[in-house]
Amino acid sequence: MKHIISLIVLLILSVNLIGQEWIPYLPNKDRSEYTLYDYQKAFSEYWKKYDVVNGKYVDENGITQKAYGWKQFKRWEHFWETRVNKKTGRFQKEEMRSAYKEYLKQISGNSKDATWVSLGPNSSDGGYAGIGRLNIIAFHPSDAGTFWVGAPSGGLWVTATG
Repeated sequence: MKHIISLIVLLILSVNLIGQEWIPYLPNKDRSEYTLYDYQKAFSEYWKKYDVVNGKYVDENGITQKAYGWKQFKRWEHFWETRVNKKTGRFQKEEMRSAYKEYLKQISGNSKDATWVSLGPNSSDGGYAGIGRLNIIAFHPSDAGTFWVGAPSGGLWVTATG
């Protein structure tokens, strides 16, 4: 009996727990319709009463308190700011996927003929010249056959033939 009561109390308490206290400030619409701007507005609305500076605020008693979740949201926000539609704030998953598929259609068959040109560097201080990985790709805005790839160690390559 004691275990059942403990379980019921735990369930009642857990229903009322929300990891991000600013979530109730989101507009009343389907979750898939939220934009980055909706999240930013709700977050700002919740935290404006605390006057947060660098993830901390001063409470009513004059004690500096940590604003839990503030830094994590700011990191998430910074990540998404360059990845959403600038006008609407909508997350562009489908738009990016369709743009990538269109790009693949434009260059199909050209990859065998691609001529890559190394833009440097050509050596490594660590003695690992020629060994590395690529972690970035950038496409020319109007020419589908031109794009660049880069390596974390500093190498940059470009192709104009896809």
